[in-house]
Formats: sequence, structure tokens, C-alpha cells
Amino acid sequence: MFNQPSRSSPSSSRSHIDRKADLYSYLQTASFLKARYDAGRIAADWYFRNLRFFHRQLTQLQTELTPYNMTLLHMVDKIALPPEVKSAVALLSSVNDYQYNAVAQQWQLDPYELARGATAITSHFITLLDYLRLVENFDYDFLIELIIELRESMKTLNVFEPFVNRMAQFEHDLPQYFHTNHLDDRSSPEQVKNVYKAIEDLVYTLFQEFKQFFA
Repeated sequence: MFNQPSRSSPSSSRSHIDRKADLYSYLQTASFLKARYDAGRIAADWYFRNLRFFHRQLTQLQTELTPYNMTLLHMVDKIALPPEVKSAVALLSSVNDYQYNAVAQQWQLDPYELARGATAITSHFITLLDYLRLVENFDYDFLIELIIELRESMKTLNVFEPFVNRMAQFEHDLPQYFHTNHLDDRSSPEQVKNVYKAIEDLVYTLFQEFKQFFA
């Protein structure tokens, strides 16, 4: 996908051993948090705020690996991980399959900047999808916070403008959607999950379109 970076490249300033040590530390923390969340020992908003930080750490590592045509999956191949953690690693690793050079040439962009932006956006998609799939309590403010973060990450490069507009319309329509479905902070977990399922499907469809953009 990319040529090998020169020795002066910023991404070559750390060894793969250092990256692997960091990754193992992040994965252990994420697995511990997931176990605590599943056991009801930590609140949903606290868990997902930390999960968001975990995804950012993975994003930085994947960005460093991309110039070497390496992925996070290469580094965790034999590690036992919770399915959700392994899924996040796999999805972030998939950015290495994106065809950056063709898109970068069309839009006169630096392919490395394009890769960095796409990786960050992918991370925000993962966080939002995890939240919609796992949460059982209605927290409008936190959901909007995750949506805004995703939308803002898309603004880093003009090439993503169509996705910015889609996310803005999606955000605009949410209050009416919740009102129509009588969803508020008194709603039952079952009702929340049912309403969030449609949102999850919409976000997942947009994520697939985003990935197809680089096919």
C-alpha cells in the first residue's frame, strides 16, 4: 500500500517491541474494564469514556504501523481477548486494506494524512457502534457527544464532507426519533435496546459506506 518509511520518518522513532509492550498494556486494561462492566461493577458512561480512550490508543498504534504495512492483528495473533476487544483490534487493522493512494491522488492529498484521518474516523465508528450495541440506559447527552466526535473527526479533510453532511442530518433527526418512540431516561433497558438497534443499523450502514469509499 505504501513504500517503506525512511529512517528519519517519525513513525520509525519507536521500535516494534515498544509498540507491542504498549499494546499488551492497553489490551489488558481493556479486558479488565470489560469484565468489570459485564459484572455491573462500573457505570456505563465511565466504561465507555475509558473505552473511547482505549480506541484512541489503538488508533495511534495503528497509525504508526501503517507505513510498514503492518496491523495490530499481526501483534495480537496469539493473545486470548474478549470478543469485543478482538473485534475493535480487527476493525482498526482493516484500515490497512484501504486503498489510500488512489483516493489521495484524486483529491491531491498526502496518503499518510489520509490514512491517519481514516484510522481516527474508524476508531470513532467503533466506539459509537459498541456503545449502541452494549448500553441499556438512555443517556442522550453522551450519545450526542459520541456522534459529534465522529462528525468532527470527519471534518479533518474535505474528502469526507459527504459523510459529515450525513452525520449532521442523522444528529438533527435523533430528537424527533426518540420522541416518536417515547424514549427518555425512564425507559426500560429492553426499550432502549430496541430503539438503539435501529440507530446501530444506520450507523453500521454508514460505516460500511465509509469503508467502501476506499475500496
